[in-house]
Amino acid sequence: MSYLKFTGNFRDLIPLGFKFQKLYARNYRCYHTAHRKEGHKGYSLWIWQKDRRVEIEDWHEFEVPIIEYMKGKKFPTRSYKVSRGILRTDIISFKCNREDGTIELGTPDNDDRQFSRRHFKGELTQEESLNLYAKYFNKYRNIMVSPSEFRDSIKVLEGLYIIQSE
Repeated sequence: MSYLKFTGNFRDLIPLGFKFQKLYARNYRCYHTAHRKEGHKGYSLWIWQKDRRVEIEDWHEFEVPIIEYMKGKKFPTRSYKVSRGILRTDIISFKCNREDGTIELGTPDNDDRQFSRRHFKGELTQEESLNLYAKYFNKYRNIMVSPSEFRDSIKVLEGLYIIQSE
């Protein structure tokens, strides 16, 4: 499995907007930031001092595949309704396979939304729909990504990491 590894100097992180924290009972040392630019929230970045591991949000093992997938690509975007009725049109849905670590673009026909749609059409009972949801989420994880926010966060990461194998 690949992961992101910080290769720079930890002292250089504070001027970039990172905050130093000691977390959990063992006082793990961590640098954290949630980047904001022109009112848009970037993704939270965590750099753990112990193993120099870089984490983006809570993507865990899917960070490297998502970064590789998004490099230099243009994506079709779909509209999603989010809090307060704001319509976002710059969201990409990834369907991430927990078993083999692969990712693919999620669509209403191949991700979890298919079960609720089929339930409302009367094709599935509520119990069947719940069973399918449980099976789906045991195997897959959905990650929603905004390309503009992602690019802002990647600019901060440039020069800070290398892709490493465990």
